[in-house]
Amino acid sequence: STVIGIAKELLTMVDSELIGPSEFTSEGLHQHFGLEQKKEDKPKSVFDVSMLDDSKKAGSFFFNEFGGFLSAMEKKDYLSGLKNLLADLFDNGGIQRKQLAKTSSIINPYINILAGSSPKWFEQAVTGGDITGGLLTRFIFFVDRGVNDRWKSALSLVVKDKSKQLELVDHLRKLHSYKGHLPIDITDEARAMFDEYSKEYEFMLREQMIQEGQENMTLFARKIVFIKKIAGLLCLSRELDNFPVLPSPSVVSLEDINNAIECISFFEEKSIGYLKSLNKAPAINSPIERVEAVIKNAGMKGITRTELLNRTKLLSYQLQKELEVLMDQEDRRIKKE
Repeated sequence: STVIGIAKELLTMVDSELIGPSEFTSEGLHQHFGLEQKKEDKPKSVFDVSMLDDSKKAGSFFFNEFGGFLSAMEKKDYLSGLKNLLADLFDNGGIQRKQLAKTSSIINPYINILAGSSPKWFEQAVTGGDITGGLLTRFIFFVDRGVNDRWKSALSLVVKDKSKQLELVDHLRKLHSYKGHLPIDITDEARAMFDEYSKEYEFMLREQMIQEGQENMTLFARKIVFIKKIAGLLCLSRELDNFPVLPSPSVVSLEDINNAIECISFFEEKSIGYLKSLNKAPAINSPIERVEAVIKNAGMKGITRTELLNRTKLLSYQLQKELEVLMDQEDRRIKKE
């Protein structure tokens, strides 16, 4: 929450309009970011709409307890569909339309979510679908396992040194003043490094998929996208330091690529084991599921009725009832002891 507070304060000093609402529904997001079109207006093409006011296409959301927010999206009807919308907005997927009282269109949105959570609340709120479905893969995680002086010192410097804070705010304001399309190119050596790393990472993911299954592969499938984005931001930031006006195009250097890889790899190293531990198989609650799971695990060697009773924790008459159901299935062979 301290880190999130620092980021929010800096962003507020740059432009308070970039701070998104702390509570919202999917309809509310459309109203916040959207460009409303009255029914009596003549229909406009996508190209006409995209030329309209740019003031509501970007926003940052801050959650000091993200676990509570995830849990609410699962349990509250008025938040249904919000996970899908946030995933679509994150991907900057062109135009997003929703038919409300007035037609609302979101054009080329750019959103950020900065969030923290206590481990217990987060672990209770996360579902398998959040991981394999893609919502959490759109986040860069930092799992705090103690003090890391290398990263803590930078945050402390911003807080304690007012001149450094103002210098950073001024830098962000300059970067924020550039809106619309910013062309970015890349040097040949930087492209070669990025392509080589991408191929190696893709190969590693495929090996991991064979060993651990598809679900764990999705956890880090967006790492290459993150590296590309961070490299672009580092490039713009560096060139803004060197020139009062950004060149067109700005050029990603080999240093930008290497720094982006180092940055994202740092976060992955801190979080990979923890995130995999969240991707647990759903609990088996029904008696039939428990019986099937035990029989499946026994494999070709089979299992006796007594062992089934012990492992499923069912009463004798309950087990008999479930076995009768299974005996009706052609793919089961159940014999008397």
